[in-house]
Amino acid sequence: MFVMKEARTLGLAGRVRNLPDSRVEVIAEGDKDRLVKLTEKLHLGPPGAIVEKVQVEWDEYRHEYDDFQIDYR
Repeated sequence: MFVMKEARTLGLAGRVRNLPDSRVEVIAEGDKDRLVKLTEKLHLGPPGAIVEKVQVEWDEYRHEYDDFQIDYR
């Protein structure tokens, strides 16, 4: 919920999902300055969270997403 709220506030599109090994995968699209702001938020995490590492990979903007959602699969 934290990632979705922050991404939507920044006007980004994409998805977030919890992985079986307790990591969180985020795919986000939008303006690079806003993506950088989301990355900064991810380093902090929600209250009470312990963020050990944030790995960022940049790619071409593909316009694959219309909004930001939680992927429950």
